[in-house]
Amino acid sequence: MSLLIPDLSEWQGDAVDWRALVGGSYPIAIIRAYNGTRPDHTFERNRAEAHAAGIRGLGLYAYLEPGTNELDQAAEFVKTVGALKAGEWPIVDCETGANAAARVRAWTQYVARALGYENPWQYAGESFYRANGMANDGVPASRTWIAAYGPNRPADGEILWQYTDHRTIPGVATYVDCSAYNGTADELLALVAGKPKPTPAPPKPAPTPGPTAHARYPYPTGIHPGGTSPSARPLQRALKKTGWMKEDVAESDHYGPATATAVEGFNHKHGLNSAGVALDPAIGPHGWALLMTLAYGAA
Repeated sequence: MSLLIPDLSEWQGDAVDWRALVGGSYPIAIIRAYNGTRPDHTFERNRAEAHAAGIRGLGLYAYLEPGTNELDQAAEFVKTVGALKAGEWPIVDCETGANAAARVRAWTQYVARALGYENPWQYAGESFYRANGMANDGVPASRTWIAAYGPNRPADGEILWQYTDHRTIPGVATYVDCSAYNGTADELLALVAGKPKPTPAPPKPAPTPGPTAHARYPYPTGIHPGGTSPSARPLQRALKKTGWMKEDVAESDHYGPATATAVEGFNHKHGLNSAGVALDPAIGPHGWALLMTLAYGAA
C-alpha cells in the first residue's frame, strides 16, 4: 500500500486540521459533496481548507440515494460543486437500490457533460458491485473505487481499494475511512486529470411565435446556447436567483457552457426537455416563463 487516501464527510465534524492532514503524508484525499438529498454540511469548508493547505488531489463524491431520480441528484451535485478546481475529480457512491448499473451510468453521463470531465469515478462495496453488474455500466476499472474491509484486495480490477473504516490520521479527531492506491501520488494525479470531453454544437431552438406567459419578462427571440444576446444576462440573473447558477459566475451576453448547464438542470427538474432530448440546454418560451415566475413572481 504505497499511497493512502482518507475520505471525510460531516461525520468527521468541523474540526479537521487540513494542514496537519496534508503535512502528515496525505497529499490526496476524498470528501463528500452531496449526501443524496442535500450538500454535505462540511463540504465548502473542507474543500476550501484542503486547497489552502496545499492538497494535490481532491475527490468529490456524491452518495446516490435510491429513492430519488439520479439525474436530479446529478444536477444538484453539479450545482453544489460548480466548476472543478485543479486536482479535483467527481465520484458517485452507489451502495444500495435496484438498477444500480443504469443509475450510475445516467449519473456519470450527466456529470461528465456538465463538468467537462470524461469518465467520472464510481464507488461501491465489493459484494454490491458484483451482484449488480456494475462492471458493465460503462465506468472503466481505472475509474472504480471498491470497499472491501480486511487484508485482501478485491479481485475486480479496481484502481482504489477502501480497506478500512477505522484509521487514525493527523488532523482528524475521529476514525476515518481510508483507501490504498498501488502507485505514487503523481501517477494517481495523472490518472484523475482526465481530458476534457468535447461539447457538441447544440441545436438552435425553433422560433416560437405568439406571446409568452409572463408579461413583465417576455420571451426573447433569438436566444440559444452558444449564441450572443443581451437577453442572456436576465436569463443568468434569474438562474442565480432560483439557485441554478452560482452567484460568482460573471454575467455575460454569451449563452456559454455555465448557462447551458444550469438550463439543463432546470429543464430536467421541471419536465421541459424537448422531445427525445435527455439533457436540453435551450431555454424555451415555457421554460423562460416558469423561470421568471419562480424568480420574480407572477406577472
